[in-house]
Amino acid sequence: MIEVLVIHRAFETSPVHVATVTVDEDVCDEAACDEAYVATNNIEDSWSIATNADGKHNKDYSNKTTVVAPLSTKHNSNIVLGHRSTSMGDAMVVCKDGAIALYECTAIGWKRI
Repeated sequence: MIEVLVIHRAFETSPVHVATVTVDEDVCDEAACDEAYVATNNIEDSWSIATNADGKHNKDYSNKTTVVAPLSTKHNSNIVLGHRSTSMGDAMVVCKDGAIALYECTAIGWKRI
């Protein structure tokens, strides 16, 4: 099993480990980053919240994703806000076979850093 740590740093004052995504073992690092990228993007709902406001299953939530960073609430309410989508400038730490590799999300693909 490959674990990909998703690090949001593009818009934050300091890097934040927001999630860990479990990926199949038979993929290269870049494909693992791609899978984690897709799993941490808001398309129809929030990737970081299992159920939406009306209690239905959230379409963007994946059981392969473990949310690590705490979620915030909307100002003066109990409405839980999900994490932002993973973006260019964010990072992925690929943990595979006891080794780790760090990648930055670029305009097109991944750059090992």
